[in-house]
Amino acid sequence: MLDEPSLRGRPVIVGGDGARGVVASCTYEARQRGVHSAMSSIEAKRRCPDAVFVHGRFSRYEEISTRFFELLVAATPLVEPLGLDEAFLDVTGSMALLGSPEEIAWALRERVAAELALSCCIGIAHNKLFAKIASRRAKPVATPARVEDGHGVVVTMPEDEAGVLALLRLRDLWGVGPATAARLERLGIGSVAELADLDVELLVGHLGRATAERLTELARGIDDRPVSASAQTKSIGHEETFAVSVTARAELVRHARRMGGAVARGLRGAQLRARCVTLKVKFDDFSICSRSHTVDFGIDDDEAVAAIASLLVPDVPERGGVRLLGVACSSLEAGESAVQLAFELSDPVEARRAVDVAARHRQGDLIALRAAVDELRRRHGPSAIATAAELSESGIVVEPRRREDAWGPRLDDDEDAALRR
Repeated sequence: MLDEPSLRGRPVIVGGDGARGVVASCTYEARQRGVHSAMSSIEAKRRCPDAVFVHGRFSRYEEISTRFFELLVAATPLVEPLGLDEAFLDVTGSMALLGSPEEIAWALRERVAAELALSCCIGIAHNKLFAKIASRRAKPVATPARVEDGHGVVVTMPEDEAGVLALLRLRDLWGVGPATAARLERLGIGSVAELADLDVELLVGHLGRATAERLTELARGIDDRPVSASAQTKSIGHEETFAVSVTARAELVRHARRMGGAVARGLRGAQLRARCVTLKVKFDDFSICSRSHTVDFGIDDDEAVAAIASLLVPDVPERGGVRLLGVACSSLEAGESAVQLAFELSDPVEARRAVDVAARHRQGDLIALRAAVDELRRRHGPSAIATAAELSESGIVVEPRRREDAWGPRLDDDEDAALRR
């Protein structure tokens, strides 16, 4: 709406408008009609037939995000990003210069509005849990009748925390998603208060110790996590929803190799290497499985990541068509770390041994080749050079669609006509 003012006041949905599209976000006008994030595009169209669908523009979001975080850092160096548009700020050290936390919040809102022409909502509390809850309470509220303005800034004092927790639904508690909430409800836990009163040992067998302890502490308002300005990237990955389900294993291998190459380029761009490659698969019945392989050396080579990703395809069970495929790299380390050439493998499977050996060769011996390919793409564009896995009937497919179509394939004319019928 900032870039296209004609969209203001209309029910606008960002996401894929195809049969397998998903709502990434939407305006409050769309929320009045019951549309929300993660809803299927088909359901969103049913609830809001006059909605305007627009596709994501990740490069534009990154541009605005960079400027947004510059404003945050001007208020305090202790900024912990939660994404492109959200962060925790510890303003303890800024109060002597900039005033109370509430004064800092209102000043920050004014700067964001003046310099970015965007609004933001801020929650203030003594820990992350209540600050997050307060930020939600600061947002506008969409009712069937109208969109009610939000408070903009909400402060939760320590003496008010018990009352805030008492009003929370289970799913409003940080870390409780639909699946966890359903599991807790099956155990007879229907509120945050009931969760807070529960002996953590009774939950360990159902949720695992780490999750059980974390959720019971949050339900009691306990959250001692500091704001960490040096939060490190834990994984880099890419996944795609296919317009037509893929059934052929050879086709899955081709996609896995292509995505693996794209993820490797993302690793190099972040100056990172990975030791673990994970393949994620979502089937037509919406069940999900993942397979991982770990090497004892860091990799960022296209072919090395692609080979390991494709190696994992045969391990995926056959459950019919695959609607989504993803490749992610984790166990990250600094990109300048050395590659140890002598190694032993405990995995007896010869195929994995061969892939590990090839990956080590690629990573250790082809540094100059990777640098040359990256430079060619930097100078002449991503389609200047490609591997065989990046070739398609329509040309070179190098850059992952994630950048613009992260929430499902676009709607073509035939699909549009079919959906309307």
